[in-house]
Amino acid sequence: MPETIEIEEAGFISVRIGEQEIEVDLYSANNHLICASSEVTDELPPDASSAHRALAFQKKVAGYLQSVGFERVSLRAADAFADAIFSRVQSLGKAEPGAPTPG
Repeated sequence: MPETIEIEEAGFISVRIGEQEIEVDLYSANNHLICASSEVTDELPPDASSAHRALAFQKKVAGYLQSVGFERVSLRAADAFADAIFSRVQSLGKAEPGAPTPG
């Protein structure tokens, strides 16, 4: 009989923003956030202010949240989402955690 591999499914997380709740793939979200952070670094000049970098990152995160089904996302909610995802992935210890909001 072949060996069985059992995998605990801890890869999805439920996210509530306002009245809307959507389940997202935790590692996919983390990877999207890391890519968004890299894009901000590549797109902005090295002397861009930390506020400009944070704004650009938060806009990308809000765009990602809309792409997974959220209708309306504030930049504050986008920033809170990024912090929560980075923190959750780091607590699992199974993937490279993302960096905090660029700045």
